[in-house]
Amino acid sequence: MIVQDGVNFNENYPKKILPWLRKRISPYQWGQSRHDKTKLRQISKSQLMGCYAARRLDIRGGWIPSINNNLMMNHFAGGIILYGTSDGRYATDETLAQIDIDCHGRGSREGARACVEWLEANGFPGLFWSHSTDGVGIHAYFRLGKRGVGDQGVVSGLTSLQQWLRIQFSLQQWDISGIEVMGTPPVMNWGDDKYELLGVTMGKLMKLPVDAYDRPAELMTCCLKTVKELGALGLKAWELSRSLSLSIPTPCLTPTEIVAEYCDEIDVEEIKSSGWTPDRRNGEWPRWVEYVAREGLQDEDDLGSVIHELATWLLWVEMYEGGAHDRDNILSSLCLSISNQSLEDNVAEMLTKWVMAKHNDNVTRLSDGKVDEVESQIRRAVKSATSPRCPHSLEIFANIRRKRKNGGYVRLINIAHLLVDGAGEEDQKAHDGGNILSSLCLTLRDDHLPDEIETKLLQTTQRLKMRRHNGEYPLIRFARHLLNHLWDSKGSARLSTETLNQMAEATKPNQQVKYKTILHRLGLIESWEGTHLSRAASSRYTMTRETRAAFEARYTQQHQSLTA
Repeated sequence: MIVQDGVNFNENYPKKILPWLRKRISPYQWGQSRHDKTKLRQISKSQLMGCYAARRLDIRGGWIPSINNNLMMNHFAGGIILYGTSDGRYATDETLAQIDIDCHGRGSREGARACVEWLEANGFPGLFWSHSTDGVGIHAYFRLGKRGVGDQGVVSGLTSLQQWLRIQFSLQQWDISGIEVMGTPPVMNWGDDKYELLGVTMGKLMKLPVDAYDRPAELMTCCLKTVKELGALGLKAWELSRSLSLSIPTPCLTPTEIVAEYCDEIDVEEIKSSGWTPDRRNGEWPRWVEYVAREGLQDEDDLGSVIHELATWLLWVEMYEGGAHDRDNILSSLCLSISNQSLEDNVAEMLTKWVMAKHNDNVTRLSDGKVDEVESQIRRAVKSATSPRCPHSLEIFANIRRKRKNGGYVRLINIAHLLVDGAGEEDQKAHDGGNILSSLCLTLRDDHLPDEIETKLLQTTQRLKMRRHNGEYPLIRFARHLLNHLWDSKGSARLSTETLNQMAEATKPNQQVKYKTILHRLGLIESWEGTHLSRAASSRYTMTRETRAAFEARYTQQHQSLTA
């Protein structure tokens, strides 16, 4: 008889493993694929950000899909593959993690077995393991005790474990292709307000144990390690790497000993495509900070998280009060006022000007003239950066400052001048012609649509027995406003609910929902589901190919008639 979570569990009731397993994986990130690992679908960063934005705005869509029993049973039966991550929430005392022993391209089944047996004999007794999908590699699972530890601490512990495993791989020479820790949790960057999610760094998916239903007792009593124990393994790995001059792919990172090195390169394409933000314990973080400060915002959903990271660098590294770089000298050299403002206020002012100059059209609220909302978010993000949520961050920042002071870096990274220089041109425009962002407004065009579209809309209004208002069908008027605006915006634009209501010219607030649904069913616009912009009530609306072709044909015809 086994007692877990206050429940008496017997092997005769294997379905008890379903809630047990669900309590030990993160509800924020999971995915599923076919049994052959194709068609992978998972909770995305934008989806997660959008859910919490909807909760803050108290609108529909503020929920995250969860793993139900049917999905789990289908996974155990081999119909699909379910993936999950460790649960990094403070309220969770115990979670699950995976050691992935790969044999891709090289390695043998015996080598993978030897690796597991060595781990069981050297600190990981009772690992729950089964062969991977290819039948050669092994997925080994262990329980991770994390009472009082959040997502960042779990990531730190699992990273330390991975460094130790890679050192042992170099020493033991197992007949495998590689070993890796999977299931790191997503790291949530929360703001001060309820449901205010400033940013998130997604974790690494692990395959959920497929034999859990057949061997529930083994999984529920498998090897238990604590975050502190994993941190100690990371320290041993760092000591071994120095004493034996071993080369491992990444520097050892532990809660007690941080090796803060600047790497040579960052993945620029990943920044552009997904708004990727490296971990602060990663040597890529300073390079990322410099790149973003120079190039501007790279993703539509990352304003809060980017401002938070830039403010963190300025407050705790580059302009740290009492540190190696006196902040008054920096501010004076940049011609910024220091007499009546705190360091936090100066950083907020600097970053506000930078956003106005280098938002790269990735902040829709600026296009809608909602400058006050953007400035308020920047101030909140800077304020949140003044108090790091992870206590290990203070040690990391201190190590970086100490190494900067002692000349430990080949090239110092400073971003204050990049932020100010990038905002200079925008400030000049604001002085010359007023605030150009505040003057932006929406111009609605009532121009007739291409004939085939007008005919289709007219037939629809007659079929639905719609009534005219002020001599025109409201649906046709809305379609002209929306489609002409999309055509002027090169076929696609983000529009807020307020803007759509203005286009509909309707007294009912949800009338525009009915109209745009009809346009979608008629094949005039693409579906806007899943394009919700985080922290703003706006979605992206796009013309269909047929609609664009009709507009292009009319434009070509008009151009030819003018040149004839």
